[in-house]
Amino acid sequence: MAFANDLKVESGALVVRVEEGGPAEAVGLRPGDAIVAFGGKVVTDLHHFHALLADRKSGETVTITVWRDGQTLTFSPVLVENR
Repeated sequence: MAFANDLKVESGALVVRVEEGGPAEAVGLRPGDAIVAFGGKVVTDLHHFHALLADRKSGETVTITVWRDGQTLTFSPVLVENR
């Protein structure tokens, strides 16, 4: 996936869609971002990201580190339950 999208990271989870009006959009996450860390833990792949996410509760603020256009950015969204 990283090669196909010309990403310069070896692990992480690719953001393919951001829900309009959701917490990810509100903090600035975009499709094409590669989530490389979640809650201070390195994200190895999409399944690992889902496992890390499942351990969190709605209303909790987490730190997400992404790789975008050659830069590492950090966001702190408040988690909400999936609709």
